[in-house]
Amino acid sequence: MNFLRIKNLKESLGNLIKTSRIYWSYRHIFEKNVWDDYIKNSETIRCKFYNKIYRENNMLAVFEFGCASGPNLISLKREFKDLIALGYDINKSAVATGNKYLASNNLSDNVTLTSSLDLNLFKKFLLNNKLEKFDMAIFDRVLYLLDEKDLQDHMLKYSPYYKLIVIDDFLPSDSSELNSRYRPRDYIKILRSYNFNVIDDSKSDHITSSNVDEAITRRLVFINNQSK
Repeated sequence: MNFLRIKNLKESLGNLIKTSRIYWSYRHIFEKNVWDDYIKNSETIRCKFYNKIYRENNMLAVFEFGCASGPNLISLKREFKDLIALGYDINKSAVATGNKYLASNNLSDNVTLTSSLDLNLFKKFLLNNKLEKFDMAIFDRVLYLLDEKDLQDHMLKYSPYYKLIVIDDFLPSDSSELNSRYRPRDYIKILRSYNFNVIDDSKSDHITSSNVDEAITRRLVFINNQSK
């Protein structure tokens, strides 16, 4: 019994650390090559999903919140040379790794990764590229790191500039243990309050730690009603 308690305590502590913003800000200290490994993921089915959305909707501009070293945007830029993209991540090492890769592979035209984001910078990027809105905003397994205030603040300020939103994240579960491990939310209800309706609800392509985790992860696509 004591062994099981210690094991459960260690797992709970590990999950608490890995779901904190501090951990993601300094993850490269604990996992030296993590951001290079993320770039390798740009060839995976998970990243290619965004290429499919981009292609089917004749898109041009994409924003990603929590882009890490940019695997999703790198995947898009490889296929669509006209892509205009802005990626934001709190980890400066991840952003530096992504920008270095983009530049060394001739993929950096009109693609910016930054560790600093505010509404003025955001609007300036749109203005400089003669854009009114981003065709797609990507939130790929990142919103569970935000508290309610930060989530609401972002959507209130930034969502009017998104035509389409893709969220891959955790939804509420019947398990109180899982609900405490992550920040599961009813994103369909939340986005509805910002004038977005869900148009696709499918299984996430992320590799999960267990079958239980897989059951509460979904990939949701929302459309801005004003962009129809």
